[in-house]
Amino acid sequence: KVCVVLMQPFPYFVGGIREHIISIFSRLTDDNEILVITSKYSSKDIKSVGGIKIERIGMLKYRPLHSQQHILATFLYFFLFYFTYSIHLVLKIMKLCLFENFDIIHLQDTFSWPASICKLFRKKLVVTYHGFFSSGFRKLYLMEGKKFMLPFSYVLEFFGLFLLLVCDKAIFLSKYHAEYYSKYKHNIVVIPNGIDLRMFKPDKKMGENARKKFKLNKNTFVIGFLGRLTEQKGIRKAVLSFNYLIKRFKVKNVRMVIAGEGPLKKWLVSFIENKHLNNKCLYLGYVDNQAEIYNLSDIMIMLSEFEGLPISLLEAMACGKPIISTDIREIKDVLRDCGIYVKAGSSIKDIAFTLYNVLKNRKRLNIIKRKVLLYIQEYNLTNIVNSYRELYNKIS
Repeated sequence: KVCVVLMQPFPYFVGGIREHIISIFSRLTDDNEILVITSKYSSKDIKSVGGIKIERIGMLKYRPLHSQQHILATFLYFFLFYFTYSIHLVLKIMKLCLFENFDIIHLQDTFSWPASICKLFRKKLVVTYHGFFSSGFRKLYLMEGKKFMLPFSYVLEFFGLFLLLVCDKAIFLSKYHAEYYSKYKHNIVVIPNGIDLRMFKPDKKMGENARKKFKLNKNTFVIGFLGRLTEQKGIRKAVLSFNYLIKRFKVKNVRMVIAGEGPLKKWLVSFIENKHLNNKCLYLGYVDNQAEIYNLSDIMIMLSEFEGLPISLLEAMACGKPIISTDIREIKDVLRDCGIYVKAGSSIKDIAFTLYNVLKNRKRLNIIKRKVLLYIQEYNLTNIVNSYRELYNKIS
């Protein structure tokens, strides 16, 4: 019996952690009982997904922190929410350990550190770190203009280290993060995100149909972006660079297709309208069929300043797409010599110049396509799921 714990209400918030849980743990339900403990979100919260049972705790509903408006009220609400969530989490974990005989408590975030009380009942504690739990939070709060949350990031760093020291196994998604934190603990394993290669694969017909669906000419060069619309994911830089490309370099027959939701949606829609980019930049919002976006695109752009291991990166590679990315270690370890890199923190002009060089040298893209399809085999979801089975069997 495995209890998976995360504070952010599952499965409502689109992102890597949600996809990680659905793709991996739904495939573990054949030989394991999987229960997800998470927070409340609405009065009609669903109770299962993909064979995974869901139980919600706390007195207050989760509310994302998207702005600094009414800072005091926002902070007080979050404090009350987190306090009640933590108390209920401790009580729930005690019940699972004492009366329901759960074997493993598996945390997906450092916010849920109170669940470590399971160690008092001699239960196994596993923690998955989806990125840097120290500097990552500080960078995120600064990029999103939430300076009032900076003191809280140091608290999270303390609990992240605490969990690292007391857990039976710490899982990191990238070798880079595992190497960095190995100075604190040796019981670390690297299990990356996985991708279903039957769902995400090169599909020329799908791409052609998607272009017809969205009224894109078959000869148009399409730059794709799929992900959360946040500063961390680099959507603002991507759009500004695209605008610079078409206005300063006067390139024609190129379009940008954007799919995703997030706090920068309002800015994005406004920018496209104000800069008269409606016939150049297509914003689709959230899409159910992500493979369509990859297959209609000629190249994907990902300008994250820091990451764990983005699932969108693996999906794009599985569809055989070249990727323009920042040169951060987390992504370079995966793309290796087939990435088209820009330095993290690059100017809009430099990114636009990189895009321009790609347009001038398209033959290079065919070589990259063959390489990414070779490298992606290491992230076959079946192998990743088997790694979790082996880990659970080993520690239980």
